[in-house]
Amino acid sequence: MFCLACGQLATGGRRSTPVAVGDTADVPPQPSASVPPPPARPGPAPATGLEARRAPITPAPSGALPQLVFTTGQTLLVEEGTVLVGRRPDEIAAREGARAFAVDDPDRSMSRVHAALQFGPDGLRVVDRGSGNGTVLRRGDREDRCPEGLAVELVPGDELWFGSVGARVR
Repeated sequence: MFCLACGQLATGGRRSTPVAVGDTADVPPQPSASVPPPPARPGPAPATGLEARRAPITPAPSGALPQLVFTTGQTLLVEEGTVLVGRRPDEIAAREGARAFAVDDPDRSMSRVHAALQFGPDGLRVVDRGSGNGTVLRRGDREDRCPEGLAVELVPGDELWFGSVGARVR
């Protein structure tokens, strides 16, 4: 799982609250990792992931080409056909007759060919190409890892995570 604020891999460990020596009687018990904390008071959810870094997304007008806006600042306009996305997808894309989109990833969390984006009459889809860190789809409050080799439909507002690099579908 990745940190919603910075996109880095989260280990799932807990932080402990520092306690002054001799002050242990007033320390509340730490919540169990298996029990979620109680819900916060009603109100809008705080911005997370890409929402914290990007303006609100409005649906694209009918007939408009989809875009992916990456946390790197790059934008990909997805035209009909297949686009291979990764750190260095050029060679494989040329071999397969697809377009290539190289993503700036100095942390090397993306594979050279991480995923394929397919756009056609049936809409936009993503296919994980057996990447080392996987492709994760966030839609609303749900998060799913994309199965290797299976096309997953995308809609405006979806967030994709290719390793620690995020992208928002417009």
